[in-house]
Amino acid sequence: MINFHQSYLSKNEVKYLSQVVEQPQKSGNGPFYEKCSTLVKQQFNFESTIFTNSATDALELAAILINIQPGDEVIIPSYTFVSTANAFLLRGAKIVFCDSGATHPNMCVQSLKSLITPKTKAVIPVHYGGKPAPMTEIMGLSEIHQFYVIEDAAQCIGSQYPNTQKMVGSQGHISCFSFHDTKNIHCGEGGMLVINHSPFKERALILRDKGTNRAQFLAGQIDKYTWVDLGSSYLPSEYQMAVLLSQLEELENVTEKRKQLWSIYHAKLGEKTAFLTPQEPWNAHNYYLVYPSLQKRNEAIDIFKDHNIQTAFHYQPLHLSPFGKQFSNNFNLPNAEKFGNGLLRLPLYPQLSEEQVNYIAEIAKTTL
Repeated sequence: MINFHQSYLSKNEVKYLSQVVEQPQKSGNGPFYEKCSTLVKQQFNFESTIFTNSATDALELAAILINIQPGDEVIIPSYTFVSTANAFLLRGAKIVFCDSGATHPNMCVQSLKSLITPKTKAVIPVHYGGKPAPMTEIMGLSEIHQFYVIEDAAQCIGSQYPNTQKMVGSQGHISCFSFHDTKNIHCGEGGMLVINHSPFKERALILRDKGTNRAQFLAGQIDKYTWVDLGSSYLPSEYQMAVLLSQLEELENVTEKRKQLWSIYHAKLGEKTAFLTPQEPWNAHNYYLVYPSLQKRNEAIDIFKDHNIQTAFHYQPLHLSPFGKQFSNNFNLPNAEKFGNGLLRLPLYPQLSEEQVNYIAEIAKTTL
């Protein structure tokens, strides 16, 4: 069986974990945390970052930072993971579902425009598969209507905005990344908050430190720390940071290998008119096919399974979910439903051989 996913392991995880065992500090904000912070700044030129236990944590931090209040409206794509919604529902927001584009699962700008109201507090573009959402247009709307933009960049580590040298995650007021086991690089569970809006920087550290001004105390700015704000336990341990450091060091090689495999898929499948496929590799987070119906996709899954290939569909549109229906402003989101019914992901990870990817692509052709 060719598994759909296999976690990537670099050469230094065990070495770095052994160092954590030997060092005095094993809780968060230790030497491996600092090494990860330094490396991320070098790799991506992000101005201010905070590592968290998950991208969900990062989204919840973002919701607190922008002071979401009951009744505030937050626009998210329906085709996304539940954390995109839950982080803001927990603060009392009203979730407003936006449709995807016709050719890609990302947020449709025209759909977004029709949903903005004076109550819109934030828009959460999700960069599906590493492909940036239309950020120029979204940031332009943000300036006009005065809402926050929080990039859900969970799948985007290593992606760049088109026609720029800027890394995805550097345009919105806040961005949230995932280092979950299923992502290009991982630490089992992990996340990162990127702060591009200067007024949020100091408060973000307080929220991370359970609502205390501990960061100022450790920096020698105050003689004791105390409870000053909301907060929670978002800080990852040194064990997680040790694994993440080993992965960050390999990110360039991992991305290059994934792009090579992505290109094999695309050379064989990208021109097949019966499929809708991604058109650029970006960070090669995934390669998918979009079948014309749920029935066709289910038939394809069975064909792949018969040939010992494990595939995976992805999100079911949140506006149609049992919990999401109670928040749904609009049940007419045809593109989100198209991707919910038709999208099927193929195996893509560095341990795959080119021969395996060629084989999978050949089987994919038979599912037309």
